[in-house]
Amino acid sequence: MTVFEGIRAEELEVFAPSKWSSHAFNRQRLELKLKLAALGKQFLEGPLKRLALENMLADERPSIFNGHRADHLAWFGFRTGSEKNLVESFQRTGVKTGTREPYQAELHIHFFAGLDKAGMSCGIRLARTARVDIENASKLAAETGFAESLAGIAESAGASAYIAQDSTSLSELPSSTIADALERLEKSQCDALFIGRMLDASSMEEMGEHLPDELSAVISSLLPAYQKLAWSRGNDKLGLVSKSKHRAVQAAARLQEGDEVRVLSGLASGRVGVVEQLLKRGQVAVRLGNLVMNFPAESLEVVSSRAKRKNT
Repeated sequence: MTVFEGIRAEELEVFAPSKWSSHAFNRQRLELKLKLAALGKQFLEGPLKRLALENMLADERPSIFNGHRADHLAWFGFRTGSEKNLVESFQRTGVKTGTREPYQAELHIHFFAGLDKAGMSCGIRLARTARVDIENASKLAAETGFAESLAGIAESAGASAYIAQDSTSLSELPSSTIADALERLEKSQCDALFIGRMLDASSMEEMGEHLPDELSAVISSLLPAYQKLAWSRGNDKLGLVSKSKHRAVQAAARLQEGDEVRVLSGLASGRVGVVEQLLKRGQVAVRLGNLVMNFPAESLEVVSSRAKRKNT
């Protein structure tokens, strides 16, 4: 087993403003990215194992996707599977994070580990682009004791609540204002709510090889807060489950066997096939060449209807 060698404070100099847009430092940033990946792997195989999360890493290179500013690195752990697809289908589009497009993970509440010039942060992050989670959490925040419960979980984890006014600055919040922070997020008046631990560069370096265990303990302690904040089928204040079923039925109603359709999402995105059979729960069997695959009706676009072809 490879021993985690720690992260030195001097390694964070690669995030100095004079180096943000330079490709000359891609190698150094890549080395830090690999360390973040190792931390993320420990989180996923340890405290987050039962959640079976998807994970991703921010790009270490300056590019159009990060506004040509490689001023930080981040690891994200976020929901996967059918709940991920359902949440993304209800997201608003066109919401940016600062000067860049949001990462896919930022459409969801997520576990987060980040590095920048000042040090390291680790915990739960809710960006203003995660509209479903924000709106669901805002409804929960109206319930008596919700914000106080979150504050208690954070305190027991040795964590604090922070609000990001923009993409670079974090301000610590009194725990009593978590509900206010959610309201500001709902109105897009700030960039993110973060509940976790902030380590300055020297504190991070002092932890050395013990950093993964220290941060895994933080992640484990914050699991109850994530489960309270995150939208799920069992935590659905927005009624998305019933809305999704209704939408699927409506989408299926516009299709009939023999229609020529284009697949709009997934591995078969862009391919054109023929509706073979209308199934239950808004699912549709589509023949793509010699292969028949099942798709949600809302992921199909009619190219040519069978009825129109009959009339011509």
